[in-house]
Amino acid sequence: MSKKTAFEQEEIENRFVSFCKTVIRNELFDVYREENRYAEVFVPLDIHIDALSMCDCYETDYVKFYADDFVILIENESLSQAMPKLTDRQREVVLRYFLLNEKDAEIAKNFGISAKMVGKHRAKALVALRKMMKEDYNG
Repeated sequence: MSKKTAFEQEEIENRFVSFCKTVIRNELFDVYREENRYAEVFVPLDIHIDALSMCDCYETDYVKFYADDFVILIENESLSQAMPKLTDRQREVVLRYFLLNEKDAEIAKNFGISAKMVGKHRAKALVALRKMMKEDYNG
């Protein structure tokens, strides 16, 4: 076997690199095609999970709280025990802000107070809730 010159050796290496790039590119196209085929037939179950699952929910599993015409059910035991210990206004502000997604201005308009006072009521209520729930958790 004859010895290859540096130029011939480099040409052989370049051909090999080109061949490898072609193989990788073709493999990538195969992966894309496979993903597209999979996406066409795949139906994610999380979209239909409510229709496929069943949950036994009983009224005794929740504590009811009322905010205007809304009934708010709270399942968390320590939260449901702490909520009645808040003042009516604090409880109403917390329920409206976090569960009904009302803005401070909307809540303030309903109570006839400023938005800043709504923020103060909410902050005070959250401090109290944290304290009560921490005590409940620590026993």
